[in-house]
Amino acid sequence: MYVTCMKLPVLDVFIWIETQVCEPNQDSLATSGNHLFVPLCSVLPFMAFVIVYWGHSLFHFTTFSFGLSCGTIISFFFLSKQGASAVDDKFVISLLIGIIYGMIWVGIWYNCGIPILSASLTFLHSGVLIACICYHFGLADLEPFHRNGFYWSIFFGIIVACWLILSIFTMPGHIFSCAFFGSYVLMVTTLNFWMGGNLQYVVINVYRRICVPNFNDVILDPPFQPRDFFVALLGIFFVAHGFYKQLKNQAGRPPFPPHISHRYGVETTPLLGAY
Repeated sequence: MYVTCMKLPVLDVFIWIETQVCEPNQDSLATSGNHLFVPLCSVLPFMAFVIVYWGHSLFHFTTFSFGLSCGTIISFFFLSKQGASAVDDKFVISLLIGIIYGMIWVGIWYNCGIPILSASLTFLHSGVLIACICYHFGLADLEPFHRNGFYWSIFFGIIVACWLILSIFTMPGHIFSCAFFGSYVLMVTTLNFWMGGNLQYVVINVYRRICVPNFNDVILDPPFQPRDFFVALLGIFFVAHGFYKQLKNQAGRPPFPPHISHRYGVETTPLLGAY
């Protein structure tokens, strides 16, 4: 542990800063999980690009992908909260649970065939991301949000509000959610990852709020550099362009793919039964 004394010449005050530094070793590097992000950021851009431009028409793929995302993220948060130390183990276990969770959501669609039920998973992802963005850009630094009860009440309130608004416009809402969430993943795993931006902390800081003790006392005030501004503008372009292209491709088609029971029904009534 090092203690740094810093004097500000204008204010003539001293600020004591404690920093903790650990020396890396092979064991810590083996469990840091850094080597997992390169293959992960090589696969996710392709999935995100497909969801941005064809997420609504490939409804089963999108349902599985968002189920995979939801199951993996929730499992990773839960394992982190339980104190599991190895990032590799947490990620592999969470990914397996996410695959099962994605298959369950696809099974729900095949069994029920209710569009609003399957689309709600996509709406909730968009709501979570919108809440994270609001908190990232200043809302979480306000004094009332340092209290966990107030913080999470507003957080889940934003999610529910987004879900309700998107549910009213089910098909356009689903298309927007695909373009919105897919664009964020696409930007974070491509330009932001390789250029060293800060947009990944939109979600990471919420994870820290859950898993890091006393993180509610931290003032975030994240930097927004020119490269972050460029990546954000490009992400907005992908949202708008993906939304427009999917709406255009959807013209003249059913709002959601018909359920399997409607596509493969057997006609039993004679067409000319009266004659």
